[in-house]
Amino acid sequence: MNKRYLTAIIFLLIGALVLSACGGGGSDQGSTDDAAVMEETSDDEAMGDDEHPEDDEMMEDDEAMMDDEHPEDEEMMEDDEAMMDDEHPDEEMMDEDKGDDEMMDDEKSGEEMMEDEGAMLPELPLGGSDFHASNPAEVQLASGQVQFVEFFAYWCSVCKQMAPTVHGLEQVYGDQVNFVYLDRDDPATGDLQNALGYIYQPHYFLLDADGNILGNWTGVVDGKDFQAAIETALQ
Repeated sequence: MNKRYLTAIIFLLIGALVLSACGGGGSDQGSTDDAAVMEETSDDEAMGDDEHPEDDEMMEDDEAMMDDEHPEDEEMMEDDEAMMDDEHPDEEMMDEDKGDDEMMDDEKSGEEMMEDEGAMLPELPLGGSDFHASNPAEVQLASGQVQFVEFFAYWCSVCKQMAPTVHGLEQVYGDQVNFVYLDRDDPATGDLQNALGYIYQPHYFLLDADGNILGNWTGVVDGKDFQAAIETALQ
C-alpha cells in the first residue's frame, strides 16, 4: 500500500511539472505576440502621419488664404468707425450749445440793461390831446439840433390816442429837442414827406442836428421807447 501511494504521488508530481512547463511556454509566447501587435500599431500610426503630411500644410495655407482674401473687412471697419466719429461730434455740438447759451446770456444782459435804463428815465407826464400843426415852410431838417417830427391827421383816431404821450414828451424835452407836427393832408408837407419817407399816420421821426434819421416809428408806440431814443440822441 505504501509503495502504491508513493508511486501515485510521484506520477502526480511529474504531471504537475509537465503542466507547469507547458503553461509557462504559452505565456511567453502570448507576451511576444502582444508586443508584436503593439509594434505593428505604432508602425501604422507612424505610416499614417507620413502618408498625409500635406494635410497640415493645406490647413495652414487655407488659413493664410482666408486672411488674405478679406483684408478689406478690417479697412471697412476702420472706415465705419471714422464715419461714426464724424457723424456724431458730440463734444463739438456741446461746445456750440455752450456758445448759444452764452449768446442768450448776452441777449438777456442787453434786455436787463434796457430795463435798467427804462427805470432811470424821467417820469413821462401826459399832455393834452389837441393838435397844433407847425408851419411846413419854417421846417428845416438840418436844424442844428435834435428834432422830433410827427406826421398826423386831425381825423386819425390813433393820432388822437398818441397825442397825450407825444405832448408829454414835449413837456419833458421841449427845451432840448425841437418838436415838429405836420398835417399829412396839407399839400405843403409833401416835400418833407418824400424826404423823410413818410408811410402813414401817425409816423414819427427822430433827427439829429444834421437831419439824419436816428429812428422812426408808426402807430401806437410806448412813450419809454421815445424817451430812450431821445436820451441817446442827446448824449
